[in-house]
Amino acid sequence: MTVKKIFLFGIFIFSAIVLTAQEKQSAKVVYLKDGSYIRGTVIQNWDDGSLQLQLFDGSEIFLHNDLISHVKKETGKTNFLQAGFNQSSKGMYYGVHMNFYGANRAKMEWNPVARRYGAGAQVVAGYRFNRFIGLGLGVGFDGYGDYFVPISFEVRGFALKKRFSPMYACQVGYGIPAGGEPDPNEQFVDIEREGGLMVYPSLGMRFETRRNVAFVVDVGVKLQNLTKTRQYNWEWWVDPNIYIDDIWYRSLALRFGWEF
Repeated sequence: MTVKKIFLFGIFIFSAIVLTAQEKQSAKVVYLKDGSYIRGTVIQNWDDGSLQLQLFDGSEIFLHNDLISHVKKETGKTNFLQAGFNQSSKGMYYGVHMNFYGANRAKMEWNPVARRYGAGAQVVAGYRFNRFIGLGLGVGFDGYGDYFVPISFEVRGFALKKRFSPMYACQVGYGIPAGGEPDPNEQFVDIEREGGLMVYPSLGMRFETRRNVAFVVDVGVKLQNLTKTRQYNWEWWVDPNIYIDDIWYRSLALRFGWEF
């Protein structure tokens, strides 16, 4: 229960920081169909989608709708790279990630399988103060045999103002139990599950695109605690026994996804 209280208090503090840090900017980024883009302030919109744009040097240009792919509001600082690639280095960020897990399983007489595998997905939202530090909140779903809905804080960042950059991430949170697979040998029944601490550090690479969306891939270790109350019925002539298991899932994790 203490972990839950600390986590909820942290969410409150983080939300206050993000709301304070957000910037309001009126600049637009106009992405052209040839893969390039132009930054400036929209002076006039025509009904056919054409734009009159004022550039940051004070000059104005007219862009016909045939040239325009789409227009986005510039909500933070962007590093503009060579060949039309760009990198968001300050402001709000969002992410969608997929995870795959693998680990050695404890060898037991009734469960001879030596490996276990799992998968999960997560969405995150946060604020990037600079390219080195971003703080966010995430929620997802993980399955290792037991199922969890992890809610977590994260800190993440990347090193270089380049199209390809090393990156890091670390998530700490609470895994809410969401059921699990029944015992295939029917030797026990789960009575109660209580979630626990989740920790997930990782290192990887970030790949920028021309549309302010980055593809990310990383490798890490995910730790998830679970307290499980089970009723064992091995022999019918023996009274049922109740056991409380303190379980730590330790998994090698491969994650990939998109951030924008």
